[in-house]
Amino acid sequence: MIKQPVVVYAVTSAISANTFGVHQIQALAAHGYQVHLVCGEGVIHKELEVYCTEIHIFRQLKRNISLWGDFVSLMKFFLLLKRIKPNIMIYSTPKASLLASIASFLLSINVRVYQIWGLRWQNFRGSKLKFFVFIEKMIIKLSTNCTGVSNSIKRFLDKKITNNSIVVLAGGSTAGVNVDYFFFEPNSNQKNKGFKIGYAGRMTSEKGIEQLLRLFESISPESKGLKLELIGDVDGSPKYLSKFQESIGHCRNINWIRGLGQQELGIKMQSWDLQVFLSEREGLGNVILEAGACGVPTFCWDMPGTVDAIPPKMKNFLIDFGDINAMRNSIIEYIKQPLTLGERDKLSQWYVQNFEQRKVLQSFTNYINGLLGG
Repeated sequence: MIKQPVVVYAVTSAISANTFGVHQIQALAAHGYQVHLVCGEGVIHKELEVYCTEIHIFRQLKRNISLWGDFVSLMKFFLLLKRIKPNIMIYSTPKASLLASIASFLLSINVRVYQIWGLRWQNFRGSKLKFFVFIEKMIIKLSTNCTGVSNSIKRFLDKKITNNSIVVLAGGSTAGVNVDYFFFEPNSNQKNKGFKIGYAGRMTSEKGIEQLLRLFESISPESKGLKLELIGDVDGSPKYLSKFQESIGHCRNINWIRGLGQQELGIKMQSWDLQVFLSEREGLGNVILEAGACGVPTFCWDMPGTVDAIPPKMKNFLIDFGDINAMRNSIIEYIKQPLTLGERDKLSQWYVQNFEQRKVLQSFTNYINGLLGG
């Protein structure tokens, strides 16, 4: 009997596991891998319980720096890997990647894959930038293989750090777009009274939520019946949750929905007229791809990652980073003259052709199989 290869798949947040990891883990399980998931505290989707051989929750594994918590998490990684003896280690997101790369290197795990989904330090300056660049270099040095989620992230890192050692699979993306759920439905937003702006993702400062709320308030007087729909879980302290709820509570034209499954998210996106995505850093921006597959364009900042998520003929949807006035004016102009149904259909086709999920995941599993000799 042939022994199944064992993978330890690590991400910092349960949200990342539920949103991105689940698709890769499902693909690995379907190809005969035993997958052990490691992540921090949080609600784990039932799908992951089906696909994973075992799920390991490290309570101390968090995004923020904590010397004691990080040391405890490192020891847990070390003991887990020593017990399981995986054939391959796959890690993504900054904290999990740092700790998993150190532990797997010390234990001489032959294949250590670092998936670069984004760059936390992308907009940092000074000593803070130097510190996080040093961490990035260390993770890459400790890894046997590195993949990037987009060509612009690869170019950015090759220029600053890696000297052409990063591979981009299937043109980019972590898991692509599930076209069974995200597709263009021509009449889906016809019942909207007014204009609906959407955003999907984590409710957190680094995703530009505060900016988005202020932007919506400033634009609302310019457009009668303007609505904002926010979809995603709050990623922060109870204090941040309370502040966020207070911010949206006084406006009846803002609708907040906690995280949805893929099918429900697709239905909601089909009802949007536009997505506004003000994230400060992105590897690619999967919700840009998903909204685009529904025929919904996205205004976002012009930076590594997002540039690959916008079609070449629609670069006017990329706004200079931080220029909130230009963002505001562009949105107002778009509300006055949105894309036609035909243009939205072509937009959807571009995303499906470039980021269809089956193609992306097949490229991922082919790559992992190749690293283990087939």
